[in-house]
Amino acid sequence: PVVLQAGKVVDYLAMIKQDLPVSGQLQRIETTVTGSANDLKAALTLQVTKGTAWEQSFDALTSDIQLAENRISLSSVKLKKNGGTITANGFFGFDLSFQAQLSGSNLDLHDIDALKTLALQYEGKVDLTAQVVEQSGSLALTCRARAFRARDG
Repeated sequence: PVVLQAGKVVDYLAMIKQDLPVSGQLQRIETTVTGSANDLKAALTLQVTKGTAWEQSFDALTSDIQLAENRISLSSVKLKKNGGTITANGFFGFDLSFQAQLSGSNLDLHDIDALKTLALQYEGKVDLTAQVVEQSGSLALTCRARAFRARDG
């Protein structure tokens, strides 16, 4: 088994020489890695609380992660902030293919840090769905959003 004790995300990233703009408190992870070097298999649950990723703060991030068939699959991904939730599922293939399905509910525009100075005139909640697929060099993106309103006055 491989065990990572609870600790700061930045400390674990530094151990693998990664300087990513990600912070937060990582909860204990335990997994077993099996298979050959060409066909590794592992499964784990990731939990990060009170974090920031690429200048976007969040309350909690959870995900089930599987390594198998030369891809990393993410399922049951949940990102939460102030009552809003983004859920996702998808994979990253070692052949550089990827696919992601995203949905968001009850997202307050004022909780999106990148929009704090751009969307001052908007209030309300946003629900969204998106799908991104890349295979063999082509990229397809489908996105829908609904339910926000402009501030009066």
